[in-house]
Amino acid sequence: MTDLEKELENVSNVPKLHLSQKVRTQHGIGIIVNLNIPFNGLYLSPERAEAVVWYGTEKNEFGNNRWVSFTHKLQDIYTIEKTKD
Repeated sequence: MTDLEKELENVSNVPKLHLSQKVRTQHGIGIIVNLNIPFNGLYLSPERAEAVVWYGTEKNEFGNNRWVSFTHKLQDIYTIEKTKD
């Protein structure tokens, strides 16, 4: 097996994600607002890639809205399949 084939096998289990995609995480359902991929994706290292997922806003103690978002490893994010109504 070549190096390329090994790396393609390594990344085959990583979900295919894009900005504004709806995803499921341990914190619930949210929207991807940022993708952080080391070396601009030049090297295949999915274990180091992360996404910032936004879950909405909620009021803080001063009555102002604040963003509720968390950073997750790509391998910890699950895509939500589109359902036909």
